[in-house]
Amino acid sequence: MNKAVITAAVTTVVSQFPCTIKRITGYYAGVADAYLQFHAKDEVSATNVPVLSLIILAGERFEYIPNIEMAACIVVVSSTEATYTANATGVTFDCEYDQPPVVQGTAVGDLSTGVDYLEVLAAAGRAKQIIMVNGAGAIRYAQLHKVTYVTLVGGEAPWMVMPVASGGTCIYNFGDDGEGFTALTAHFSTTQATLTDAGLTQHYIKAIVV
Repeated sequence: MNKAVITAAVTTVVSQFPCTIKRITGYYAGVADAYLQFHAKDEVSATNVPVLSLIILAGERFEYIPNIEMAACIVVVSSTEATYTANATGVTFDCEYDQPPVVQGTAVGDLSTGVDYLEVLAAAGRAKQIIMVNGAGAIRYAQLHKVTYVTLVGGEAPWMVMPVASGGTCIYNFGDDGEGFTALTAHFSTTQATLTDAGLTQHYIKAIVV
């Protein structure tokens, strides 16, 4: 179990790697109620959709047990619930979280740049992990296609697919040695059975390859 102890912070990076947030306790000294938000990203911008948004009452202590898995974790104080709006007053808290061993390899993509797809492998190689975060305000489908991006025109059936709620995370793990592909593209879709590209750059995708 890991623990982050934070004093009077508006934005806090708890972990830059996949983790499970187990318990958070603290005190909010603001004069108006606000929201403690959890974002599965490397950094947070205005209007970003959180994985979880919990109310914190002005001048009160709080305790929550989220038990949520995240691709990464930034905790912020927001004046609005549904999306991130920077709050003037920070929060003091203790956050307990589990973090599995970090997957070793070469990173492709990141969790701070908004994208709709990521060409994980443009040629033959091995993928060990793919993290896909849905930053849209509605359910999306995290698809994997065993082709290069330029060959995707829409309507293709994915090799693998998983529904991801708004603000949620999908993590594909392929073991310590990874899995071999001739090419591989990760793509968010508005439909599950086939690829429908919404053309939005509201998602975040990161892969580890060897």
